[in-house]
Amino acid sequence: MKRLNAVLFILCFATFTFAQSNYVLNEQFSNNNNEWSTTSSDTYTTSLSGGEYHINRTAEKNSSYFKIPVFIDIAEDFDIEMKFKQNSGILNNGFGLVFGYNDIDNFYTFVISGDGSYKLAYYEKDEYTKIKSWTSFRKADKMGKYQTLRFKQEGSKWKFYSDGEKIYETEKRLFFGSKLGFVVHDKMSISIDYLTVKQKNTDINLIKNPKNGYKSVNLGANINTEHSERTPVISADGQTLFFVSGGDPNNTGGAKKTDIFYSKKQENGTWGKRVNIGAPLNNRGNNSVIAISADNNQLMTMNKYNPDGTPNGGGISQTQKVGSGWKIPEDVIIKDYRKLREIRRLPPFGR
Repeated sequence: MKRLNAVLFILCFATFTFAQSNYVLNEQFSNNNNEWSTTSSDTYTTSLSGGEYHINRTAEKNSSYFKIPVFIDIAEDFDIEMKFKQNSGILNNGFGLVFGYNDIDNFYTFVISGDGSYKLAYYEKDEYTKIKSWTSFRKADKMGKYQTLRFKQEGSKWKFYSDGEKIYETEKRLFFGSKLGFVVHDKMSISIDYLTVKQKNTDINLIKNPKNGYKSVNLGANINTEHSERTPVISADGQTLFFVSGGDPNNTGGAKKTDIFYSKKQENGTWGKRVNIGAPLNNRGNNSVIAISADNNQLMTMNKYNPDGTPNGGGISQTQKVGSGWKIPEDVIIKDYRKLREIRRLPPFGR
């Protein structure tokens, strides 16, 4: 059972300890709950059938990107893997992962080619940089055969694998955004069998060696479940606790996504039964509260929202209280957002 432990005075500054490995994303393409592009255009056709995602690119130049928002805590280790096969097409250009995607001018790619080479590169502000130029690493014998690509962050390193063999290692970098998916260059047909992201579950625990006599207090069954409770934020008046729960199949986006919950402090000093904050703050994406204003009337939330409340990728949003609920969050524009994004928690406004 996941335990939510907290000293309320320092709750917003809690640190995290790993519990067990967990799928942030376990995409087996048995359905399209994650809303992958399934469409036809002048340059490509995408479809989902037979437990696979199919990309048939007909254009002979340029590239196409197919991605969804996936919350990965880039301050911690993670493990991304895809299994796929090239059905047809050219051999001298790449297909593979696009990650850390913010927009068409800011993203990373890790690709291999049919002739047995790989490349790691990125765009930043529309400027192209090769981290590793095209490098041959195997024979060109994989057409029509399944193969795997794997990208792991371990400590300060990024490690890249093909069919279980490590082919490159480099220093880790910051992501530009939170979208993850596939890139296909030039004219070729690709089928993806699965895409997974693993990162360890976290409990909410005290900072080490708390001062001034404060003690850890388990918040009990009103807060904790058999799932993962994390990212606590407490209101300035100490009366409301916000947190997220992951792994629960009853979440708005299912077990793979996080929902926001809150609890009110009771007269006896304990926390009341957790309440799902509901729509519009919880949608089919990963949802979380970052901070609450001192007057309890504004929340800052993780990720961006469309005007209809559906997910709109990575970023920060702000919402205002209306009656007993909340408005659909609106984007918060932060200058030089990429350099600031290693901040793990924001304290309540006015503190």
